[in-house]
Amino acid sequence: MQLPQLEKGEYALSVSVRESLNDELEELGELRFKIREPRAWKSAIYEQGALIATIDPPQPTLEQLMRGVVGVELHGPVGHPVRAMATFFGKNRRDRVGGPFSAPVLHLPLKLNSGRACLAKLAHNPEFQSASDSAVSCRLDIDAGELGTISYLCEREFTPLRWVVTRQNNSYRLVLSDDSGSSKKPAITHHEFHSPDWPVPISLDLTNQDYEIPSTGGLYFADGGDSHCSIIFPHKIEERMSSFAI
Repeated sequence: MQLPQLEKGEYALSVSVRESLNDELEELGELRFKIREPRAWKSAIYEQGALIATIDPPQPTLEQLMRGVVGVELHGPVGHPVRAMATFFGKNRRDRVGGPFSAPVLHLPLKLNSGRACLAKLAHNPEFQSASDSAVSCRLDIDAGELGTISYLCEREFTPLRWVVTRQNNSYRLVLSDDSGSSKKPAITHHEFHSPDWPVPISLDLTNQDYEIPSTGGLYFADGGDSHCSIIFPHKIEERMSSFAI
């Protein structure tokens, strides 16, 4: 099967089958995918051979970066300093929502496990986690000064509905990120711990405004028909948290 040339954006490909022309079509499945801008190839950096970088996995996602499983291996002049920096962006690539966040200075050469530990430590920074919640992508820059800079883009995996947690002073607030493409607003309900089988509807449109979480916590459920998402808040939150940790 071959698709025509597609413009950048998000698409859904539905597949239906039937045994004969007289039978009705039966939906077999659906594939959601995204066409992005092509990544620029910085050939000059690699031609000079002064700085060589390898990232694992080759096309890391934002979720993998936040889980601390992304590693980078660097080769170049022994002892030369390098620094990893991360900057978060919203749905519009030009809208920065956090950063840049810098990791401690390292020195060449950098083994893969050491690079993974460096990025994992950066991802565990509370301010880093807070910025990542509302981000759609993260640009990871490996800055080696006069040797050049190598950049990687970590994009968020596609999720039709996603809860975003923000913190204001001593309270937490919820916002619903809706990328489902549906014209119908998701139905949102709150289930308290003392009556979990009794959903309480929330009439507010949490895709356009945030909602302060009461100290009693509970389960928040968003139902968009074909997609849904949920998040649980405890009675009392002792430490900073983010939606990645739920």
